[in-house]
Order: sequence, then C-alpha cells, then structure tokens
Amino acid sequence: MNLRAVLWSRLVVGVLFVVFILLYTAQYKEYHSNYAYLADKYSKLVVHSGGLSAQLQLLMERNHRAEKLLADLHSKYNQIMKENSEKRQNDEVERLVCKVRIFTYSVTICNVTEVILFV
Repeated sequence: MNLRAVLWSRLVVGVLFVVFILLYTAQYKEYHSNYAYLADKYSKLVVHSGGLSAQLQLLMERNHRAEKLLADLHSKYNQIMKENSEKRQNDEVERLVCKVRIFTYSVTICNVTEVILFV
C-alpha cells in the first residue's frame, strides 16, 4: 500500500467516525428528550394517581355507608311490615268479634222485641 491509499483510508475512517458520532449524538438527544417527556408524564400521573386513589377510597367509604343505611332501612321496613301485619290480623279479629257481637245483640234485640210484643 502506498501512502496515498493509507491517507484515503484514514480519511474515510475519520469521516465515518464523525458521521457515527453525529448520529449517536442526535439519537442521544432524542432519547434524552423522550426520557424527560416520559419522566414529566410519569410524575404528573403519579400525582393524579394519588388523587384518584383518595377519590376511590372516599367512594368506597360512601358505598359502605350507603350499604349499611340500606340494610338498616330494609330491616326497619321488614319490622314495620311485620307490625302492620300483626295489627291487620288483630284488626281482623276485632272486626270478627264485633260482627259476632252485633249478630248476638241483634238476635237478642229481636228476641226481646218478640217477648215485648207478645206480652
């Protein structure tokens, strides 16, 4: 190899090295900007996640209280329905007793009027 070929080969290697360094630097800057964007996005999402977690906890507590209130209302409703059913049965018994008394009184009145009329 002569001196000229060696110089050209070194020049080509140098140019290729410079091109490689330029491409590497450009890729590194793009990587760094993407990393900064993702890190910023991550920090915002972490803050948002904390808020969402607090909201979820609040909703779960409200749901628990609502379920407890619903269970209380359901038990009160069942108790009131039972009491009303008992009252209705008692009223039905009283109505039948009154009906029987009215019938017996009417029979008694009829008997008394017959006795009075025949006397």
